[in-house]
Parts: sequence; C-alpha cells; structure tokens
Amino acid sequence: MNHPGELALVVIVAALFCAGQPPVTPVADDQVTVKELVIKGGDALSSFQVREAKGSVEGQTGTMESLMDTARLSLTASLKSDCYLNPDIELFSMFRKDGPADDVTLRATVKDGVRYTLRNFRIQWDKTIPAQEIERALPLDDMRRGDCRGLNDVENTVGQLYRQRGYPNVKVHPLIQPNGATRQFDLTLYVDEGTRSR
Repeated sequence: MNHPGELALVVIVAALFCAGQPPVTPVADDQVTVKELVIKGGDALSSFQVREAKGSVEGQTGTMESLMDTARLSLTASLKSDCYLNPDIELFSMFRKDGPADDVTLRATVKDGVRYTLRNFRIQWDKTIPAQEIERALPLDDMRRGDCRGLNDVENTVGQLYRQRGYPNVKVHPLIQPNGATRQFDLTLYVDEGTRSR
C-alpha cells in the first residue's frame, strides 16, 4: 500500500514528464502527389480532352479521394459535352517505386458508353417566360446533333432569363433521362420562379 507521500511524488514526476512532451496535434489526411494519370480506353476523348484531364491532377497534391474525384469529374464532363451521358470510369492508384513514398500514378479505365442525341425538351412549373423564348436561348439544335457542350450551362442560362425579369431567387432543376434503346435523351427543366422582387 502506498503512503500519501509516495503517491504525491508519483503525481509530481508524472506531471513533470508530461510537461516536457510536445503537444499532441491532430494527424492530417494523408497527402499524395499525382505524378501521372494514365488513361485506358476513352476512344471518344479528343487529345485536347485527354490533356485537360491529365492537367487537372498531374503535379497536384491532395488526398487520394479528392484527386480521384477531380480526375473523374474532368473525364465525365468531357464525355458529357459530346453527349456520352453515362460513361463508366474506374480509377485506381499505384505508388511509384522510382520516387518519394507519396508519389502516385492514377490509372483510369474509361468506357464511353452510348452517344445520345436530344429527343424531347420540356419545361415544368414555368409561368412567366414563354417556352419558345427559353428554347431559343438554349442550344437545343446542337444537342439534337450530338453536341452537348451547352448542357452544363442550361441551369445558368435559364436562371439568368428569370433574374433579368426580377426573379432573383429562381431555381432551375434539369432532369436528363437517357434511353439506351433509342440512343436519345429527354431534357426536362423544373423552374421554381420564387418571388418577384419589387
């Protein structure tokens, strides 16, 4: 059984030992640097789009998850711009033996999928702007020819039309519905105008 004096001495020694230790800092997420992105497949990608995808991650440092997401987003956006709406992109990483321990090579296997063309365009909930005016503001004819570069701007383009008419809080929700059997897709816009400002 310890005497009170011995217990006090142990507490003092422990306090002095802990005081000499550096403060504990939280461990940050593991950071890696992408030295190379290797793309297999993706025959529909142009050389420019391949360079763009590589440039989005090569030489960049971050978590593995965020870098993979960046590469996937770049590849998906490029294929979507050419109306490949459902690409299959698999990514995995390999640590490099010829560099620092945190250097990685990302490998992407890309299956383009089906190239679609626009079939039907609809607008729901809209009450203010005539459908014909909205249709004229969008590159729908391009989408019918298989050029979907304007697809990502649909929400902003239609929203701007409403903001110019005094609806600052308008929300535009695009719904893209591809049909693999017909190789066509339907685009429906749900427009929530909000309240008109005075």
